[in-house]
Amino acid sequence: MGQAGALEDKYYFEMGLKSAIQRSASVGAREGEAAFIACSATGSCKQGLGQMVAHGVGARISQLAAHTEEKEGWKTRVWCGKTTEGELEGLAVLQENAQQALLCEGCARAEEGCGHLVNVDLAGRTVSLGKRGAIWGEGFEVVGFGALKEGGEISFEAYFPPEIWIAYGGIE
Repeated sequence: MGQAGALEDKYYFEMGLKSAIQRSASVGAREGEAAFIACSATGSCKQGLGQMVAHGVGARISQLAAHTEEKEGWKTRVWCGKTTEGELEGLAVLQENAQQALLCEGCARAEEGCGHLVNVDLAGRTVSLGKRGAIWGEGFEVVGFGALKEGGEISFEAYFPPEIWIAYGGIE
């Protein structure tokens, strides 16, 4: 595959996985809201609405991560945690040499849960995934992924931008 074809392949794979993360967050938020409504009706809620929405998002991202490890000729590892741009650039090179998708040092596999990174805006019915450090270069906490094209010709790390708020609508 030529360089232009490889870049196009990377772009579409990256955007597809980011779109899947966004859809998972939206569906999980709606499921968390529905679970809160159900337990409110019986008075059995052990968490507030915001916590249940965040938990629903984390659960859906965990499910997505479990189903994306090897897909469409890519080895992928979805993760969540604190990292920096420099660390992600280094990981992309390391995983190419290791021939597997890697995790950043301060990160955990998404299957272990990312709900702690979810920010919930109940009034706007939106969620975001992570946050940036207050000081430039301090790093950020995000949901991201490492990806390696089978054959090792493409290797990269990416993350879902924490500045993007994902609408989840509501229960009708």
